[in-house]
Amino acid sequence: MILIILLTWIYLWFNKRIKGLLLHYFDLDMQFVLKRQWALWCISKQNGTDKSKLKDDEVMFNIKKILKSCTDNPKIIMDENSCDSISFYGADQKGNSLFIKMNHRGYHVAEIILQLILSDGRVYVLPDYPDKTMTKDTNKKWSASGLKIESLEPRQRWRITYNGLLRNQCRGDTSNDDNVEHIRLNFIFIGKSQPLEWPGDWSTFLHADALAREPWRNPDWMHKIMQFGHLEEVDGTVSKIDWTDLKLSDFEKEDTIPMNYKITFTAAGKNYDAIINYTVGDAITCYNGQSCYWACTTRNLHVHLNGSGGIGLMIACCPYTGSKQIKSPDTRVQYLTRPDTFAQKDRYILHFADKQCQNENIVGGKAYSLAVLTSIITDDFIVPQGFCVTSLALERQLQHCKQLQDLINDIIDISRGKKKEDLETYCQKTVSIIQTTSVEEQIKQAILEGLERLELSANKKHVRNLYAVRSSAVGEDSEETSAAGQNSTYLGVKANDVIRCVAKCWASLFSYQSVEY
Repeated sequence: MILIILLTWIYLWFNKRIKGLLLHYFDLDMQFVLKRQWALWCISKQNGTDKSKLKDDEVMFNIKKILKSCTDNPKIIMDENSCDSISFYGADQKGNSLFIKMNHRGYHVAEIILQLILSDGRVYVLPDYPDKTMTKDTNKKWSASGLKIESLEPRQRWRITYNGLLRNQCRGDTSNDDNVEHIRLNFIFIGKSQPLEWPGDWSTFLHADALAREPWRNPDWMHKIMQFGHLEEVDGTVSKIDWTDLKLSDFEKEDTIPMNYKITFTAAGKNYDAIINYTVGDAITCYNGQSCYWACTTRNLHVHLNGSGGIGLMIACCPYTGSKQIKSPDTRVQYLTRPDTFAQKDRYILHFADKQCQNENIVGGKAYSLAVLTSIITDDFIVPQGFCVTSLALERQLQHCKQLQDLINDIIDISRGKKKEDLETYCQKTVSIIQTTSVEEQIKQAILEGLERLELSANKKHVRNLYAVRSSAVGEDSEETSAAGQNSTYLGVKANDVIRCVAKCWASLFSYQSVEY
């Protein structure tokens, strides 16, 4: 078999007349056919060798496979030319779609692409667009610049969250920040019941077809273009794509990519026709400036597969040949950074203007935000004066009431299943005791001094103060927790009622609604 293929190949290679006649009359490229047969034989032989090796040590292989932990965490990158990448694409029938990609590169650098398209035509990208957002990554998780990808079940389910700024492409160019909006995203991505892996789930026939289209000038021909795919039907059946007439050369240059393109392929012995089209001008191109400068273009597609409509995404990456500008380390959007601050243990209140109030672990999310806004010198907005009762004050209040400590420990034990009691009853009892227990004297004195300072400021302006007493939970709306709105808020409070409302805010932390949430 091998000898026949080899002799036929040599004959046709030198007899260009016969080769031309076959191509003209039968549309048959014999050189491609023979290369494909040879590649198919080589792949089958390699797969057979791999299977025989597996069979020889099958027991140890299965044991190692069971013991090996399956993780989706980033791998350690040893050099600047390598990266570990993860990407997600999801769309619904209304035309909303989300594409996310994160690369972990060497030297703890994370590289991010985020593209959100809504059915009303709005397109959101990261503020640094068209450059990919690059940030120094300090951990080994898929988390950077407000984007967090958390594996809930290895290779099955992920939680994808984003809390930060995005640029609305429909509201101006990228040269200013007028089109930058604050966006929060929260998704659960559910994968297939059985992950598909390369090269184990690659069709042998499609592999051979792809290799046959490559020039074979060196021994690396077996590791050339990777062309593979799968088809999932409505009932969940997954089939390997065995053949396709898709030509990579049709998409080499951006200005020559066809608007309407037909792809024919076969899977599980059935023929499929896919017609894809896109709207001119909807392409989004991002650039990244590593040792190799690349342009990554995404296009949202309208797809018709054997008459059924759908949508999809085409990603084309190629070396960027334009002018290469070194990106300034300063991003276009200047982010507020969290200062390194700490509070003394006897500081039971902190005014918004106090730099120590910019410590979220001491004052909670709302107070931290107000403190940061207070530090900004601008006429665009006004932040009312105020102060925060710190978490240190709550700790002192609880330390002076043994009954409260016991009740809170009971709530924790019931929540964890260590104690079988009615959680709601214990929560109600705790709330009642906190509300009726007098605020510890030093804390009360600190609050009264803070109110006096605010009253003096109000008297100078000849206004009468009414106060808003609001809960400010530590960690609310963070990457780890989301508890905003669970605890109490009191508006239009008079000065002599502030301390009572502070106690009620503390109590709401242990309400059944808050604990259950």
